[in-house]
Parts: sequence; structure tokens; C-alpha cells
Amino acid sequence: RTKKKQLSERFQASSERMKMDKSSKIIRLVASIFIAIGLWVYVINVVNPSSTTTIRNIPVELKGTEILEEEGLAIEGSGEYTVDITVRAARTDLGTVSADNFTATASVAELTMGQDYITVSVTGPKAYQIEDVRSRKIQVYVDELVKKTIPVTVSYASLPSGYEATALSIYPEEIESVIDNMEEVTESLVIEDNGLLVALIYPDI
Repeated sequence: RTKKKQLSERFQASSERMKMDKSSKIIRLVASIFIAIGLWVYVINVVNPSSTTTIRNIPVELKGTEILEEEGLAIEGSGEYTVDITVRAARTDLGTVSADNFTATASVAELTMGQDYITVSVTGPKAYQIEDVRSRKIQVYVDELVKKTIPVTVSYASLPSGYEATALSIYPEEIESVIDNMEEVTESLVIEDNGLLVALIYPDI
């Protein structure tokens, strides 16, 4: 009986030690997790905190313009649009960011004639969280595509030594509606470039 009692006491003591070791491991694990979270919070908020900045004039690339042209339609005006964005990132990353780091696109493939809106989508590096896009929707006007061929009259302001002016008319390929209302285009300067005469054309816009 005495031996059995001793064995029982030893077993109980061993079980208690195992329970204590297990509890100690759990405590150390929990403590490690809290320490890791604390260090992460410290780095994010003290060592390299995040902040926001506004990046302006990101050009919008229009997708699907060829589909509009197939339908005989076009966006009125120059078709050049820009957006401003607000991004969040670590302060060290914000110091070098620019509009060149982001791409803004909008589809015009499904537009019909008249007033409409296009939705702008902006993408950029993963280090930057895009919080706001202004304006995400841009108002556009779609009209019939009109093309016009106009003559360009060349007038020689000066000629390099050894060159002689002759009668010359320039008929460029189709010019879009940006200069659709112009009667003519008058060139005002001719220069020499590697042995060739180069006409600098100045439209009267």
C-alpha cells in the first residue's frame, strides 16, 4: 500500500507539473502575440506613421474610342480629362509619389449621342491606398463624327541661302473637328533641318 501511495503521489505531482508547463506555454504564446501587436502599432504610428496626400492632374485615358468612331460618333472637345486623387501611405512613401505612379482610365465604348457620364477608375502601386477620386464621374458630350480636309497655304518668311521658293500647296490628311471651322491654315516659318526645308504650321485657332 505504501508503494502504491508513493506512485500515486508521484503521478499527481507529474501531472501537476505538466499542467503548469502547458499553462506557462500558453501564457508565453499570448504574451508574444501582444508584444508583436504592440511593436506593429508602435512602428505604424511612431516610427513610420501613415498619412494622406492629394495628387492632382492625373490624365484620364479613354478606352473604346475606336468603337465610337465605328458608330460615326466622337467625344466633343479635346477629349482630354484629368482627375485628382487622395491616397494614404506611409510617410516615407508619400515623399516620392507623383501622378506618374497612377493610371486613370474610363470606357466610352457604350456611350450614345448626347450628354452622358463616364466613370473613372484609378490604379496604382499596392503601397498606396486610394481613398478618393475627384471627379470619379466626368460629364461628356457625344456627337456625330465630322471630318474635314482643308488646304494649307505656305508663305515663306525666309529661306536659307541657296534655296529658291516655288509654288507649293500642302493638303494634309483629314483634320478632326478641333479645327473644323477654320477656312485655311497659313504657315509662317520655313527652316532648314539636315538639308531639308521644314514648314512650321500655325493654325489660326
